[in-house]
Amino acid sequence: MMNLIVVDLETTGLDIAKDEILQISIIDGMYNTLLNEYCKPDTITEWKEAEAVHGITPEMVKDKPSFHCYVNNVQQLISSAERIVVYNGLDFDLKMLEKYGIPIDYTKAYDLMLEVDKEYRKWFKLVDLANYYGYEFKAHDSLEDTKATLYCYYKFKKELSNKFFDYKSIDFVIEYSHKAAQAKTIGTPDALIVEYVGKYALVRSGVKSYYQNLLFNNKNQLIDSHCTCLDCLDGGNRICKHVVAILMHIRDTNLNVYQSSRGRQNALLKLKKGGQ
Repeated sequence: MMNLIVVDLETTGLDIAKDEILQISIIDGMYNTLLNEYCKPDTITEWKEAEAVHGITPEMVKDKPSFHCYVNNVQQLISSAERIVVYNGLDFDLKMLEKYGIPIDYTKAYDLMLEVDKEYRKWFKLVDLANYYGYEFKAHDSLEDTKATLYCYYKFKKELSNKFFDYKSIDFVIEYSHKAAQAKTIGTPDALIVEYVGKYALVRSGVKSYYQNLLFNNKNQLIDSHCTCLDCLDGGNRICKHVVAILMHIRDTNLNVYQSSRGRQNALLKLKKGGQ
């Protein structure tokens, strides 16, 4: 599984230059807590406005270590992650970590709030988006916020996937994805294994050390796909070049993935390169 992490901070305020971290939480893509610590500020002694929001008092952190004690651990988690998910944190949480000397590779960063805004042209608070997806939590506790963010992240990505596919033809997907030229360069799949489940056909394959699953209906239309590469591991609608390579192979070999009941009885489940 892709090394995905979700990061959230609670701070003494919203001024990156002068404010400090009071709580940091990091979880992985399976909701496992990798880090959840309260921190004592180095210089700031009170934060009344922020306290009214997250409830972290000076008394709660007076005996806690400074955030500097966790910098190495955080840096290791950040640098080893393939995707860093935040909620309204691209210009705050991650910038705050940079202030403490933690380098951020922004090509790995995914701000869920901004992505939702792109899709629906509306800014949602995390609590509102969670409520939309039916998730209840205690807001403004960084650990609870990371879990809510991850839950909404998976729901949103699946939503995009469903909207994109909607029973599209193979040619439509290849044309829309703009990945055909790249797909030609990575070669043909090692093998295709077709499994039939009711009115659906599931194609399993492998390309360039990644694994793909493609689901077709009885009209041989692609209705969903999944690859273990970074582009589409989390169920999003960014169809990767590996999936497109499979689709091109299926199209170029004139393979009808879904067959009649009689045809399925005699189907060759493992198809060698070239469709033989």
